[in-house]
Amino acid sequence: MKDRIIPLVMKILLGSVLVLGATALILFAILRSDSRLDAARKDLAELQRTLESYRSANGRYPAAIKDLFATPPGGGKPWLDPDRSRDPWGNLYRYAPEGKVWSMGPDGWDRTADDVYP
Repeated sequence: MKDRIIPLVMKILLGSVLVLGATALILFAILRSDSRLDAARKDLAELQRTLESYRSANGRYPAAIKDLFATPPGGGKPWLDPDRSRDPWGNLYRYAPEGKVWSMGPDGWDRTADDVYP
């Protein structure tokens, strides 16, 4: 009887460790993903505010989002730091000329369920 209980207990313990490890990895991935979502939302809110400032100063939204990151004609500093043109997943932020910005989200595809808006 003892010969069968010890291997059974070892299997149960090993299975429990594997389940706990997998659960910890999933939770870590979820928490890491949430921090990227928060960072994207923060960046998008800043982009939206900058777009509104640009419109107030120029009477219109820029033709392309790259206009916010480029040095204006005649010198000066850009509206936004060019290093801020990508979302936390490495994709360029998306822009519609009517002043809307968004991120394609973790999957990197536009117009899917995980897109991030300000």
